[in-house]
Amino acid sequence: ESDAAGECEFRPFTLQWEDGTAVPGEWHLCNLLKRIDCFDYDAMGVQRPDPETVEKSLEQKRTDPMSADEYWLREGYVNQIRGRQYVDLAAIDGAHIWRPRWHPASIFVTDDLLAALKRAKIRGLQAERLGTREEPLPTLEEIRAKSARPKSEQPKTEA
Repeated sequence: ESDAAGECEFRPFTLQWEDGTAVPGEWHLCNLLKRIDCFDYDAMGVQRPDPETVEKSLEQKRTDPMSADEYWLREGYVNQIRGRQYVDLAAIDGAHIWRPRWHPASIFVTDDLLAALKRAKIRGLQAERLGTREEPLPTLEEIRAKSARPKSEQPKTEA
């Protein structure tokens, strides 16, 4: 919580086994407080979604019990953001953890926060690197070329 102050809140809860008995230990839910329209649409080669068009299309299909305030949870159902994802660093404005608009099932974190989570031995993390204009993702051709080289010829990276 101290590594991303004001960006999330932790709520204690009792985790229970199927039979209703409490699982030992302290358990917390993490509620992310930031939702950021952070994608670099130009770098990704996709058009920025139009919120009004998305809302109208969702309203026509709406059969769930969500309120209008919970509309953002449905945004991901109609997005066309697939493939390589690039983040606009200016859009995140110093945030360390956030939920990206148009991709509500995802949680994005900075390298610094990911390192802090690993140091804290948080289990169950799965992380995928996102690209930026400053640090683009490798192309498929670059990945294939690197994997075709013998390990002795590949550049060494620090772990």
